[in-house]
Amino acid sequence: MGEVNKEIIEKYGDKYAAGDFIGISGIEYAYENELSGEKGVQYILRDNLGRMVGSFDNGRLDSMAVSGEDIDLSLDIDLQAYGESLLKNKRGAIVAIEPSTGQILALVSSPSFDPNLLTLDEKGERYQIIVA
Repeated sequence: MGEVNKEIIEKYGDKYAAGDFIGISGIEYAYENELSGEKGVQYILRDNLGRMVGSFDNGRLDSMAVSGEDIDLSLDIDLQAYGESLLKNKRGAIVAIEPSTGQILALVSSPSFDPNLLTLDEKGERYQIIVA
């Protein structure tokens, strides 16, 4: 998750505003539309001193916020941590699957890296460090 930037606000119009958070990677990014829901709106009348005096038009233009959908993940945090401990200082990958359902219980690869290192600034240099 990360705070929206100017480009995202311009791209999506009224859906996001400064200070909103959006999925920027992983599951949150892939399912942003389903998870984000919809903002609610409440129009309030204020006097010349900024004090609230009531709702505008008896709230006829107001709308309730709508929660986003839930996503149930099958990852087992303890199994994930165990897999990470098994691959510490090693190269390889582990995928643990529940055969009866096909659910992914753990997904580990090593060595891991910080994807934020692959920014446009020094991408070529940093890529060589990561793959070495």
